[in-house]
Amino acid sequence: MEKISHLIDKIARSSLFFLVSLMAIVVFAQVILRFVFKHSLFWSEELSRYLLVWISFIGASIAFKSGYHIGVQFMLNKAPNNFRKILEFSSSFFILFFLIVVTIKGVSLCRFTFFQFSPAMRIRMAYPYAAIPVGSLLMIIHLIADISERIKS
Repeated sequence: MEKISHLIDKIARSSLFFLVSLMAIVVFAQVILRFVFKHSLFWSEELSRYLLVWISFIGASIAFKSGYHIGVQFMLNKAPNNFRKILEFSSSFFILFFLIVVTIKGVSLCRFTFFQFSPAMRIRMAYPYAAIPVGSLLMIIHLIADISERIKS
């Protein structure tokens, strides 16, 4: 499971690089076109907003894999070693439950918005909203890999 998690993390990092680069190019082109050529790309703001949503969810999965998400360590540091492991596992399972609910609700949201179209680009709104279940699913995979590694050790 750890190999799958590492592979997904590499793909997510590459995707994140591509999406950030694309957003920078689109915003830069919009600024140049607007202020130099007095012409505006009508879809650039909408595309950059949707890219930012995808960047946020993919970035959250990368942060989750790297252990950069915020956590309260005060209780864990004060707890005895055996109780600390119980707290860590129970919090991991609560997070797993939460991510499963977010994934399921995100899929429902995508299905609900599949026939709605964005105002400027006329793409299905399910595509921007798909960042929610995709990002949550990536975090689920990383969390399951982390739980299995902790069980092994």
